[in-house]
Amino acid sequence: MIANYILNSRLINILPFKIVKFIFKRIIYFEQNLDKKYQNNYKNNYLTEIKLRESLINLKKYKDYSEQNKKYQILNVLISTYFKKNKFKLLDYGSGNIENFFYLSKFFPKMTYFYHDKKENNFFYKKIKKKYKIKNFEVYNNQKTDIIYFGSSLQYIPDLKLLNKIFSQNSKIICITETPLITDSKYKNKKILITQKNMLVNINSIFHSKYQLIKYFKSKNFKLIFESNYSYDPHINFKNLNFDCSVLNFIFIKK
Repeated sequence: MIANYILNSRLINILPFKIVKFIFKRIIYFEQNLDKKYQNNYKNNYLTEIKLRESLINLKKYKDYSEQNKKYQILNVLISTYFKKNKFKLLDYGSGNIENFFYLSKFFPKMTYFYHDKKENNFFYKKIKKKYKIKNFEVYNNQKTDIIYFGSSLQYIPDLKLLNKIFSQNSKIICITETPLITDSKYKNKKILITQKNMLVNINSIFHSKYQLIKYFKSKNFKLIFESNYSYDPHINFKNLNFDCSVLNFIFIKK
C-alpha cells in the first residue's frame, strides 16, 4: 500500500504538511507501541454549546442519516427486535460527544439514554442536561439499564475488569461495534498497547484478544449470539502489525 511506503520512508519528513494531510485524511493505521504502561491520551472534541444548541433545535428536522444508518445498523436491528416500540434504557459506554443520542432519539423516542465517558465529559454533559433540560438523557450513575452499548470504545479501556461494576445492574444485552481486536490464536491470552494514527494524530489504545473478550463476557453470564466483521471503513490499515487482528461486532445476551 502506498500509504505504508510513505510512512516508513523519509518522504514523510520531506513532503509538505498539506500533501501528507490530504493523503492520510481518511486513513487510520496502527503500529505497536513499546511503552509498557497505557496512558489514555484520547481527546474528545465534544460539541460546543453553540453546536449543541443547534442540534437540539434541529433534532426533529434531520433527514439524511445514510452514514449513521450504516454505523448503527446492528444496534438498530437489535433494538427493533427486542424492544420494538416499548420503553428501554441504553447505556452508551464511552459515548464521546452525544451524536449517538441525537441519532437514536430520532428513531427510538421511548429510549432513555445514559451517557458515560471520562470524568470531565460526564461533568460537562451533566451541566448541559440541566441547562437545556434535555429529555430522556441522563449521565450514568449506576442506574439499571437494558442495553450496554460499546461503540468503538473498548480499545480505550486498559483492563476489562474495570467494567465489572456496570454488570451489577441487570442489563440484558451487550452490543459491541467497530472494535479492533487481536484474532491471532498465538496471542489469545495477550493484550497489546497500540498507537492509532488518524490524520497524523497519535492515539494510544489497547488491542484486547477476541478470545479473552468473549471469555470475560461469558464469565458475567452473557451468551454470544452474534459476531461479524465491521466492513464499512476500507481505510483502516493493520499492515504495520505482526499479528492478525480485525474490527469486529458482537451481541451478547444474558443467560
